[in-house]
Amino acid sequence: MSILDANNKNNSKVLWVFLLVFFIGVKGFCQSGGWDANYTNGTTGYTDWTLGVIQLNNTTSTGCAGAAISETSVTYDPCGTANFVLCYQTFFGCSGGSDDIGSDAGGDGMSFSFSKCAYNINNGACGGGLGYHGACASMITVEFDTYSSQGGGGFDGSYGGGTSGDHDEIAIHRDGNSADAGRITSADAGNLEDGLEHWICFNYSPATHILKVYIDATEKLSYDFTGSSYQLCTYFGAGGLNQTWGAGKNGATNSGTVSNGHDISNLTGAGLGCAILPVELISFTAINKSDKINLYWATASEINNDRFTVERSTNSKQWEAVGEVDGAGNSSSLLLHTFVDEDPLKGVVYYRLKQVDFDGTVAYSGIVSVDSKLKYFKISPNPFDDALLVNGDLQGNTEICVYDVLGRLCYQSSQYVNKGDLKISPELEKGTYLMTIKVGSIVEQQRIIKN
Repeated sequence: MSILDANNKNNSKVLWVFLLVFFIGVKGFCQSGGWDANYTNGTTGYTDWTLGVIQLNNTTSTGCAGAAISETSVTYDPCGTANFVLCYQTFFGCSGGSDDIGSDAGGDGMSFSFSKCAYNINNGACGGGLGYHGACASMITVEFDTYSSQGGGGFDGSYGGGTSGDHDEIAIHRDGNSADAGRITSADAGNLEDGLEHWICFNYSPATHILKVYIDATEKLSYDFTGSSYQLCTYFGAGGLNQTWGAGKNGATNSGTVSNGHDISNLTGAGLGCAILPVELISFTAINKSDKINLYWATASEINNDRFTVERSTNSKQWEAVGEVDGAGNSSSLLLHTFVDEDPLKGVVYYRLKQVDFDGTVAYSGIVSVDSKLKYFKISPNPFDDALLVNGDLQGNTEICVYDVLGRLCYQSSQYVNKGDLKISPELEKGTYLMTIKVGSIVEQQRIIKN
């Protein structure tokens, strides 16, 4: 994963420069990798980075600004039998103790819409309109409200960044109406402006009429349209639906970028961006080599750079320092840095760089992740004849389930283990099985073979 020179900066002597920025990198099977239409109004600063990456609002635009981008060439029929499933990589903005983005008070977030009519962004209000308000009479929208909203009462009065710290709003709206009158349901999205990238996934089932929205693999909103006039097939009728991402702001310095083809962070000039690092970091990569994690990063320039502290985490929230690499002080040449984590954590591990100046000023890079492929449990012998030993260093109630290749449960046990070996004797036919081991929040799967 590449990281550009714009990253989070944390210095107690320097005020945060808040940029409400969101980036969307598509990970799904419905999109074609190109956008069919774009719409702008006001001073949008619209930029096409090619490869499916569109910057809807950038930091040079001022006043009222709105922009949207649509995919219409690939149809999704809500009256058909197929589920709608799409996931996007997103970045909403910088952290700062609360979602109050100060001078960026007009940067409101973004929206994802289904529609079938012509899109007219010039009908919509900027800011809380999120690029979709009034753009189309027949529209179902999921909005991610990170500051304020067109609606001022009810849920909108309690959520949305700027009023409640780490509680942003996720809501479903109808009829292209971002105000209270258009809201169908709302939920707590958690803190979206935390300076981290998030995964947003949409799943709509025409069989159950349920729309689910997931953020970082956690279900944040679920709404059953059954019996409602806004059930997608009833509301839109048969035929393909357009999918549109919209953004809006009012006098803010936020930018908004959306991609349905290429990773945004790999495109020069489209990096995340909370503040400028004194180090121009042009790449940061983590690679697993023989159960050791090798970190590589390159800088195009360094200014007063004393050192890099390498930090790691299992959840991208709580971090620990694992080592340091000397900085170059001042340099205008390409420099390559490396670090090897000799004893990595188990499972997926997140890494970031803490860059420290000679005066103590601190800045953080973006985050990269890698699977260490290290297991919590060792199963032996494998293949086995009659009994298996499950060895691990975890303590607590241990649940073990064994499934065949068709996903049928063939064996199940639950007992308290105080570390050490757990012996089980599952009565299985010859073949290959999947064993799931769960201790507390740790869940691991391994393949076993019965002789």
